Formats: sequence, structure tokens, C-alpha cells
Amino acid sequence: MGETRTESATPPATPAQAAPAGRTAKPRAPRRPRRKRPKARPFLGWGITLALAALALVLMAWADASDKRRIAAVAEQARAPLWWGEADVSWTPLMILVFLIVMVLPDLFGGARWNWRKPLVWPVSRRVVAAASLGAVLVVAGATAWIGRPQGGLGFPESVVWVDGDRMIERRPWSAAALVETSCELLDGSDRTKAPAASYVVTFPDGRWASLLDAQPESYERLERILPIDAALRAAGVPRRAALTHDCLARGGPDLGVTGESLARLLAP
Repeated sequence: MGETRTESATPPATPAQAAPAGRTAKPRAPRRPRRKRPKARPFLGWGITLALAALALVLMAWADASDKRRIAAVAEQARAPLWWGEADVSWTPLMILVFLIVMVLPDLFGGARWNWRKPLVWPVSRRVVAAASLGAVLVVAGATAWIGRPQGGLGFPESVVWVDGDRMIERRPWSAAALVETSCELLDGSDRTKAPAASYVVTFPDGRWASLLDAQPESYERLERILPIDAALRAAGVPRRAALTHDCLARGGPDLGVTGESLARLLAP
């Protein structure tokens, strides 16, 4: 009879035995369940972002209107029949800030595909970033409105005065002007109709200018007040250049609140 061999069953190696000599295998920590992101969070992020952008636009419009009110107050104090604004406040810093907010804030709420938080090594709080964005918009808008001073001019029958902030900085007679440029043309309106648009700009040799009439509807209310200034410019022999269309002159008078003859006489070269 042949010999029979019996193999003894060996127990499976433990993690400590399976590890190389001198090393002890560490048990793996159980994975934490991934928390689901609330579905409303991306919409909240975009809502906050759009609200901040709208706030920036409102602050810009308010500051521009405030500048016009300041120039109008100076004109009323000086009893000037005409006034106009020249330079608007530069809102480039605020626009750059709004762009950065749009690029960063929605991502923190999971509302964008890009992820700007990966290179950061510190935790970012959504509430802190939202509050900081609001504060930055208010601070930058306030600083821009405070630093930027309204600039414009005042028109008198015999002279023109330029305004910087609340101060009158220079006065010149109309006879010192170098050129008078007038125009009247029909432009496409918001309701797809042609609307008359007239302008009356006086330029001086050093580049300064006086916009007595522009395409803004509120400026047409002062057409009659320009007539004495126009008479002074014509009496001084200031060169003139006009770009007029017959249709604009025919419709411009009644539409702008004056007679057609007055408008044609004012804008004629």
C-alpha cells in the first residue's frame, strides 16, 4: 500500500504578517460618507452675485446723478441760464471688482464649473466672502464717488465758465472761441421711429469745449436760452461748421419744443 500525505491547513496571514519585515500595516480608516450639496446653494450664489452687480450699477447711477445735481446747484447759485457736464466719474475699479466677484463667488456656492479654491490652503467661508464682497463694493463705490469731482461748464450770454467740483476755475468770453459745430439729423429711436437729434458745441483753441446742446432730451428745454449766446458768437465772427438735414429741421422744431424757424436760425452755418 502507498503512503498517503495529509497537508495541514495553514491559517491566512494576518496584515502584520503580510507586511514586509520591519513595517506594520496600518488599518485603513473608514471612508466618510460624502455629504450631498444642497440643490438651492448654486442658485443662492448666483443670486448674491447678481444682487452685488445690480447694487454696483445703482451706485454708479446715483453718483452720476449726484454729480449733475452738484453742477446744477453751482449754476443756480451763479444764476447761469445754461450748464452742462463734461467728464463722468471713472468706474473702472468698480467694474474690475464686480468681475472678480462674478469669477469667485458663484464657484464657492457650487454654481460654476471653474474651481478657484484648489490652490488655496486655508478654508474659505462662503459667508465671509459674500460679506467681504458687499463691503468691497460699498467702499470702492464710495471712494470713487468721493475722489471723482464733477466737471462741467456754465453758459452766460457774454461768457463761459468752467467748473471743477464746486469751484469756478476759468472764465472766457465767447469771442475767444475757435469753432462752432452744429448738427441736426434723424436717429433711430427705441420704438423704431426716427427722432430728431440736434447738437451745438463751441470749441476753444486749447481744446476746451462747451456743449450747449446735445442729444439728451433734457437739453432741448434750453434752446431759447442759447439764442443770446449764438448772437454773441455770430457777432464775434467765430467760424461755423454745420451738418444739417432738411427732414430734421422740418420735424425738429415742433418735436423739440421750438418753432422750426428758431431751430434753423440757431443751427444754420
